[in-house]
Amino acid sequence: MNGRLDALLRQIRHLEKELILEAHKKETEFYYEIHGKKVQFTEAAKVLQTRITLCQKLRAERSA
Repeated sequence: MNGRLDALLRQIRHLEKELILEAHKKETEFYYEIHGKKVQFTEAAKVLQTRITLCQKLRAERSA
């Protein structure tokens, strides 16, 4: 039984490391960072959001 528990704990530790790596990849992909329990968007994300908003406003004005 002890061997089985050790194997499960090793597997859990491995999966935790894998999960952390994947989360870091997504932070880069979606322009955000996690600080403690808070998510903070990077400056690049804020710039992209501004561009999207401006494009949406221009389209709305053209169709009006």
